[in-house]
Amino acid sequence: MIENPKGYTGAYSKEPALAKLTRGLDGGPMVWELLNNMLKPYPSLAASHTPMDVTLKLVTENDIKPQDIVRIVNKTYNTVKSHFSNYEPTNVMAARLSVPYCIAVCAAKRNGGLDAFHTKTIFDPLVQEMLKKVEIVADPELHKLYPEKFPSNIEIYTKDGKVYKGEMYYAKGSAKNPFTDEEAKNKFRGLAVPVIGKERTEKTITMIENLESVSNVSELALLLR
Repeated sequence: MIENPKGYTGAYSKEPALAKLTRGLDGGPMVWELLNNMLKPYPSLAASHTPMDVTLKLVTENDIKPQDIVRIVNKTYNTVKSHFSNYEPTNVMAARLSVPYCIAVCAAKRNGGLDAFHTKTIFDPLVQEMLKKVEIVADPELHKLYPEKFPSNIEIYTKDGKVYKGEMYYAKGSAKNPFTDEEAKNKFRGLAVPVIGKERTEKTITMIENLESVSNVSELALLLR
């Protein structure tokens, strides 16, 4: 399944480095690739996360009202403009894969969570109007930074002539910009509370934090049912 030429490694690489799978088991330094996994702050494609973070920060910190925004420019790497710039998303999946939509909903609703990708939100007139104001610009210099970085330079132009600017290069939740413990807990709360309630959610967090002392792991499974 793994090392066979038609297995997983052969499907993803012409020259798979199988020795890396056992690093640390031979007495050398242990490498935990799990630590490089990305915890996504938003339920959308990774390309949207840096512009969403910057947009949310600008509109909240400067109290920029949706009706005062004239234009939003996202300078970024080429792939965003060529592959992820659908201006007419008609369903939840299309919205999640549209960077212009993700920026627009953050500017219009100050929200990038699950509610931002409901059908009623997608077709909300305020969001649709904001979507028309978003411009994606492929920047050659920023493209050079990809894929190590996911660069986004946001400019928000308002009716009073002001321009609010912000930039971000590593998405929140990535190895170079990881969640704090509390941010990870809050992400879990946002997903779990609507399903299992606040009390069970907090019990789950406490149990996971003390997992080594849990005598029967089925107790955890029962909390999540």
